[in-house]
This record gives sequence, C-alpha cells and structure tokens, in this order.
Amino acid sequence: MCGGGRPGTDSVGGSDVRSGTGTMPGALLPSVLLCISISLLQTSNGQRKKPGAERMKTWDPATRRVPGDPSKGATTVFSQPKWVAIEDDTTLSHKLHSIHAALRERFRFVQHISVALYDADTDDLKTFLDTSANHAALHAYHAKLSQSGSLERMRQTRQSRVIHDLKEYDRVKPHTQRLVNAGYRSSFTYPIVLNDEFFGFVFFNSFRVHAFYPHVCAQLEPIARLIGMIVVFELRMVRNLVGVTRTTQQIVSRRHYETGAHLDRMSRYAWLISSELSKTRFLSDEYAEHIFLFAPLHDVGKIAIPDEILLKSTALTLEEFEIMKTHTTKGLEMVDNMLGELGLCEMPFIEVLRNIVIAHHEAVDGSGYPRGLRGEEIPLEARIVTIADIFDALTSRRAYKPAWSIERSVQRLRDLADAGKLDAACVDALVKALPQIIAVKERFPESQFG
Repeated sequence: MCGGGRPGTDSVGGSDVRSGTGTMPGALLPSVLLCISISLLQTSNGQRKKPGAERMKTWDPATRRVPGDPSKGATTVFSQPKWVAIEDDTTLSHKLHSIHAALRERFRFVQHISVALYDADTDDLKTFLDTSANHAALHAYHAKLSQSGSLERMRQTRQSRVIHDLKEYDRVKPHTQRLVNAGYRSSFTYPIVLNDEFFGFVFFNSFRVHAFYPHVCAQLEPIARLIGMIVVFELRMVRNLVGVTRTTQQIVSRRHYETGAHLDRMSRYAWLISSELSKTRFLSDEYAEHIFLFAPLHDVGKIAIPDEILLKSTALTLEEFEIMKTHTTKGLEMVDNMLGELGLCEMPFIEVLRNIVIAHHEAVDGSGYPRGLRGEEIPLEARIVTIADIFDALTSRRAYKPAWSIERSVQRLRDLADAGKLDAACVDALVKALPQIIAVKERFPESQFG
C-alpha cells in the first residue's frame, strides 16, 4: 500500500508534486540505455579516440564544411566525455531536460527538443514534452495528423524528416508559425514507433538554418529512439494501470454504470479544459496528459457500493447517500493498494490520480465531500475532472432525464459556479473550448447505455 502525499494537495503551481519511477520493475532500463547512448555519442565521431578525447564536429552552414576536418586545415576541438545521470524519480519532462543538456555538450546548436503524442481515436497530435524556455512557443497545441501533410506521410512511412529552413517551409500551419516566431529555423523530426505501433514524434529544433545534415542526424537518431522508448515505457505503465483497474471494475461489479463512451468523452473534456487553462497559468502538457489518462478512474470506488444503491433509479435516502459518498475514500484505498501491489507508488504524477479519485466531489464553497475542502484547497485536477464529468452527465441521457442541450448544460455549469460549487475559471475554460468539446461529443456518441 502507498499513501503518497496528503490527499487534497494540488499537483501544480508550487505545491506538493510527487513523482518518480524508482520502484517500478524495469524502470531503470531506458535511463541506463540513454546514459550509455549519450556517453557513446559524446565520445565517438566515426573513428576510435583514446579515452578522454573527442572531436566536436558540427556542420558550418556558411562554408558547408565540418570544422576540424584535417583536409581543410581547421583546428580540432576536444572535450571530455560525460556520463549523464538521469534520475528515475523524476518526471519525463525532467528527464528530457537532462538529455537535452547532455546533447548540448556536443550539439550546441540544438536549442530545443520536444515530444508530441498521437491519439488514434481522435486523430489528434498533441504537444506533450518540450525543453523550451518560451512557454508560449510550443505548448497546449493539438492538430489533426491526417491534415498535417509531411507528418502524416512520416506516420505512414516511418521515415524521419529534415527541414533546413522553416521560413521557406509551409508557414500556413500554425505549428510552423509558432516555431518561426520563437526563432527556430531548422528541424529534425523522428517518429516514435514500437512494435509497429505509432505513438508520436520527437522533434529537434535549432536557431540555425541547415543545422541537421546527415552526419548530425545519424548521431541524433539513436537518442530520438531512446527518448521514444522512455516515453512509451512510462505511458504504457500508466495505461496498463488504468486498464487493469477498469477491467477489475467491470469484472467485480458486473455492471455498466459508466460506459466506455462516457469515459472517452469526459477524459478528453478534462484534457481540453486543462489545455485552455494553460493559456493563462503554467500547466505543463505532461500534467494535462496525465489528467486525461487518469480521469477515467475517478469513480473507481463505486465498485464497493451495493447495487441497490448504485443502480437505484429514484432519489437516494439520506442514509443511502452517506453510503454512496464513501466511494471516494474507498476508491483511494483501492488505488493505493493496487499501486503498492504493483510497485508503482513512486510513478510520476501519481498524486494526480490520487487527487482525482478522492476529491472529485469537493465543492469550492466547502460543501462537498469527503473532506469539505474549499477553493484552492481542492486540487486543480479534481476541479477539472468534476466539471468534465458533470458536463457529460448533463448532455447525456440518464434513466431519470433526457440529454440536455449544450446551451442548457453550459448555463447550469455557470449557475453552479456562481453558487460557489464549481471553479469558475474551469467552467470558462470549457466554454472557450466548446468547438473541440462538441467535436469530441460527436466522435464518441452515446449508445443505448449512455
């Protein structure tokens, strides 16, 4: 069993953030491979050097020659090889920053690395990780991959791509415009593929034109593959945890009080709310992605609620409602027990999961349960999931009501925010994302079960 931090602690904005994978079986392997690969990258250049010496080759776009080439009479520059410690108890974002710092020892012109993930269910390519100091440059962005031209061809062919001058590339695309506006001029992109499954892309960007020539790309490719390995490894563990929990939920309960379509919709609503909020406050794409991944487990504790209460079609009595309210604390106990049994207590962003499960019925005015938290005491991820869940419930059929219209549902959320029950900023974020919200609702329509 694991207890993490105090339930009800926000996972962003300077509060307690628990992260790490130190106890996970096999978690060390990708990090070790990256350390080895980076060390080899820093000590090899096509010929074997004695220990402690390295030729630093970078392409000069002005002369189109490699400094240090003996045939050109240039001076050879040497530096010490460097092992990079990539801690297992850090987030993927911290690991990527460590990798980038190591690469800059050899390729100083690589000013930016980022990772985008692909959602095959919606065809969305979403920003996930990046090392840019400019938060607005490549953040909270998503687009349809099938409409992205060369990136879609890369997904199909599994081939990498080099853009020598982004200013001369397709600047109609908002993503390219953002890159150019941030000062980036060239790009090397590598697809993340494992066992023939496509997961997304790794991007390397430079302020220089013609930065990514073949000899550079050849040395960046193994790093790109291993970045992809770490990302896939950790995401698969999260998805496996969610999958095991949901399967257990279905087997034990033998009932469908929450359909797959409902969970598909509300988890993506939560991601859209998070992305919209990030435009006015710093929320990382990695944080938003974990809200999306963990949101379907918000009501896992309902496994422990008796059928006669959970499936009751009429109003609950006060005694029955008190029993229903225990699904939050029972859910947290189940999650902690499962994390402990699987050795995942230190998994990055695990507090996001714990906070969603325990606090998604708290109210801003303190009238919620189980702890009566108020305002900012309620973790942001719980406030977001609450609104996503309520919105989907309002716009969906239930045994006791028909589906409400989008307009009526939005007004109800506004009324609840005005009454001090919901976070007004989160409601506003949902409203601003309504075009994408509606697209998700249409993509995952209700069945006869909801």
